[in-house]
Amino acid sequence: ASPWALRQRQARAEVAQEVQEEQQPEEKLKLDKIEYRGVPVFAVTDQSGVSPYFTDEDADGSPVGFFFVELKDAQRILATVKKEDKNAKVTSLPLKEALNFVRNPNVGAGGRFHVLPSARELNNANNLRLVTKEGPFVSYKDNKIKSADAYDRVPCFYEEKLASVVDGEPTVLVFLKYEDMLKVWEQSTEGMETPPPFNPKVVDFNTLVENGQDPDMSNVLIVSSETFESAE
Repeated sequence: ASPWALRQRQARAEVAQEVQEEQQPEEKLKLDKIEYRGVPVFAVTDQSGVSPYFTDEDADGSPVGFFFVELKDAQRILATVKKEDKNAKVTSLPLKEALNFVRNPNVGAGGRFHVLPSARELNNANNLRLVTKEGPFVSYKDNKIKSADAYDRVPCFYEEKLASVVDGEPTVLVFLKYEDMLKVWEQSTEGMETPPPFNPKVVDFNTLVENGQDPDMSNVLIVSSETFESAE
């Protein structure tokens, strides 16, 4: 056969392969077994569990209190507070409720409250931004993240293909821990002959709260592996 005939045969074979691939049903991610729970945050409070403590100061000396995204960070601060109040404890509350403290300065009675992510997740966010060739999620100075720079800068991780149907609406799952997202991705693609490419992204929590959604997303659902019961 002439070179031209060989090229024609090869072209027909490539077209046939493309048609076959298009006709094959696309494997779907397994998201039907995910449990959705309310998202807790954690505060160091008095014995009543109602009044959060201020445990730091702003640059101007005004008191600052925190709602921690992860329980272990609250427990670390609790050890210090117990030196002053042996009955102090860690209390969990819904993220939405904590935002009332954060948004309303009057609630703090002279101080301010902030939502504080873990240093690990801030590092995960910065590393991911390096991969996606974007600017850092939070700035470093002398290889450290200044505490005040992290106030309310909660990283939210997502992969657009990790979407489910919640209340009848297509919804993108947004994770407060990178490891949670990776675990769900691995569970969702388990057994797939050719898993789709994994393209994680990170967005600032304030973008979700203030704008309702990231430009790349439709509806979103925030997911965390932390539980309310763990603080008891």
